Amino acid sequence: MATASADQPLKGLRVLLLALRKLLPNHPGLRLLVVGKLRAGSDTEKLIRKLALASHIDFVSGISTSELVRHYGESTLVVVPSLYEGFGLPIIEAMACGAAVLTSNGSSLAEIAGAAATLADPHDPEALAEALVTLLSDDAQRFAQRTRGLARATEFSWARTAAETAAIYRQVMAA
Repeated sequence: MATASADQPLKGLRVLLLALRKLLPNHPGLRLLVVGKLRAGSDTEKLIRKLALASHIDFVSGISTSELVRHYGESTLVVVPSLYEGFGLPIIEAMACGAAVLTSNGSSLAEIAGAAATLADPHDPEALAEALVTLLSDDAQRFAQRTRGLARATEFSWARTAAETAAIYRQVMAA
């Protein structure tokens, strides 16, 4: 699994770590790659130590776009457990890389993901763990999600965003 996450409470990493801990007894080989930097002395670092998760988690930061694409593409699934995002670019990035995505059912994330991702409550480690188990154990569902995700990702582009924004400005100025 992979996630792109700053070591900030709004990113939902705490709930993901709690869910990971719940899965390890039945999935001892499970690993989590966090694309982000662990802050020394942070609550996240303390939780990883408390839950004895260090041997199951790798952190990478300062990587290139091609490395991010490789990590997403190699992951069984990408988890975006944020409590809040203004847009949710990591979802689109993961989908564009052909990854199955599990994300939060709140804020803009559910809207961005559409029907191309699995949604879970970002405040509930048990719900996140259940969704993870479902996705990890169902190859056909992950494959279908990858297919839907690739199609969904093509619906977003900076050129389209700029054109639609300009059209709204023209409409407002004409009024």
